[in-house]
Amino acid sequence: MRGADGTEETILRADLNQLHGSGLSLMPTGIKAALKTQDMADLLAFIRAK
Repeated sequence: MRGADGTEETILRADLNQLHGSGLSLMPTGIKAALKTQDMADLLAFIRAK
């Protein structure tokens, strides 16, 4: 997990009491419509490389 200040902390699944999805995307609403196809491809490639 990475905090807003950039610090990283590892949390093991074994240490969790519950795990469930929120059903929400971390991407800003409307970003797909605002970006050209190549710009979206570049963004996804950047995210996957991290």
